[in-house]
Amino acid sequence: MRKVLKVMFVFLFFLSLVSCVGNKNNFSVEDYMFFSQYGVQKPKGDVKYIRAKIFDAEEKFGEVQRGDLYGTIDYHFNKDNRIKEKSIYHGDGELLKKIIIHYDNNDLLQNWAFYDGDGSLEDETIVNYDKDNRITLLNVYDNKHKLESKIHFKYESKDSIKVDYINVKDNKSAKDTIQLKDGLIVKVAFNSGKEVGYTSSEYNDKGDIINMIRERNGIKITYRFVYEYDLEDNWIRKITYEDNKLDLVNERVIEYY
Repeated sequence: MRKVLKVMFVFLFFLSLVSCVGNKNNFSVEDYMFFSQYGVQKPKGDVKYIRAKIFDAEEKFGEVQRGDLYGTIDYHFNKDNRIKEKSIYHGDGELLKKIIIHYDNNDLLQNWAFYDGDGSLEDETIVNYDKDNRITLLNVYDNKHKLESKIHFKYESKDSIKVDYINVKDNKSAKDTIQLKDGLIVKVAFNSGKEVGYTSSEYNDKGDIINMIRERNGIKITYRFVYEYDLEDNWIRKITYEDNKLDLVNERVIEYY
């Protein structure tokens, strides 16, 4: 898990945790993209800013304490509770990545751009909708605005969504099947040819994951999460156990409008 987190900080994606998404009874593909691309679940209340820090976890004097700092992530939200910017910092404070997100006048997600720490564009994603304003296609362009990949969403039912990933340059593909229950993702099954598996999740009454199983090519890992909350029911501390072993501590400072 520690090695995986370090890789995620470099490459910015949080796809291995995509099943942590969930706005109870109100799931949308944008929620899916919120977590997989931005690394944060939509918060409750009128959130202006979140600073999240990820630490190695240590047990001392009978309680869980912070260890080494892996990194810091800053999130800025607009007054409609939509994330507008995300910045990722290394443990030493160096800016690694920044994502800037744009919406139209009707508050529909239009595009987001990834930037390196030096400010240079890495890639940009353009969002396409159907007549019901459901996201159906994401086109990802490189820094020269050449099409790199496509992500298609097909709504099979209110509880099932198919996701097809196509790499335009080498024509490789992968598939996800998202299963929902009461507006929460309970399972994501995937197949990329070389890698087959699933992620399944159980939630508490606040819509946060408390247990998760990830299986990759027959290798299964279990996770357990323990939370502390603020008065708005947004978590401000999360302890992660991997295969029943203490692993990480996440702490968040949340500022409201």
